Amino acid sequence: MTHAVFSDDIDPEPPVRRVHLGPDSSGNMLEVVTLHFDDGGVLAIQAMKMTKQ
Repeated sequence: MTHAVFSDDIDPEPPVRRVHLGPDSSGNMLEVVTLHFDDGGVLAIQAMKMTKQ
């Protein structure tokens, strides 16, 4: 998430679900989905190679 080139909310209802697209430490493009809770907590729920979708 630190090096994401794009981030956007995909579900604004709490907990907010957000997608992050960007490179890993080897330059492979990844898609990471996180949940953002009202108390400030963040939980990664999916991480995979970025797809064309």
